[in-house]
Amino acid sequence: MTTTSRRKRKPKASVPPVIMTLETNAKTSRPDAELIPLSKYREDFINRMAINNHEVKELYKDSKWLEDKVRPKVVEFVANIKPNFNKLVDQVKQAAP
Repeated sequence: MTTTSRRKRKPKASVPPVIMTLETNAKTSRPDAELIPLSKYREDFINRMAINNHEVKELYKDSKWLEDKVRPKVVEFVANIKPNFNKLVDQVKQAAP
């Protein structure tokens, strides 16, 4: 039986850290712009929430309509498939040892 000595790992080469500098010529003063008052923000938020609430109500109504249309078809499909499925399960049970 031959024995081999285990090879030692070579140390990983160290990579010097990269130092990046960012030079900007941006002004630090605030631009002259007309600010929107807080009351306008509040009014806008209330309007957006009213729109959102309306959309959610419509989504619920459409989902309910879809359920009412699809549910009878699914119940009928399951009622038709179930006897055949049970027959198939019985055949598989008989074929399996």
